[in-house]
Amino acid sequence: MARVPAPWRTRRPDGTGFSATEHVCLLRGLDTVFVQRIEAILSAPLPRIDSVDSSALVAADDYQEQDPDAALASFRRGRAQLCASLRKLDATALARCGLRDGLHRMTLEQIVRELLEHDRTHCQEVQELLAE
Repeated sequence: MARVPAPWRTRRPDGTGFSATEHVCLLRGLDTVFVQRIEAILSAPLPRIDSVDSSALVAADDYQEQDPDAALASFRRGRAQLCASLRKLDATALARCGLRDGLHRMTLEQIVRELLEHDRTHCQEVQELLAE
């Protein structure tokens, strides 16, 4: 957030994009969802893993009005804990599956890769937002 000028932190791009503040808050919130998914997969056979509507989360928790610096600090702490937990998992744990939206199996490794890809998408969107 240090690279984002204060007036731009709550600026939304044209269309349906999120502001920089909303991106940070959403990443923080979705880490909680991913932790829940990981815990479910590790503790139960083939748990249901439902998709999340990011736009609904942003609106429901009023991310636009939250302190982006506090959200970033919270995200960093939570992500460090999540990464530390993931580093402890062995191949057997990473091969465990959940049932995505009740339709298809996803391994824990695939869930982690989805998290990484999701992060990359948000990074790209923030870069595009700053370029406008």
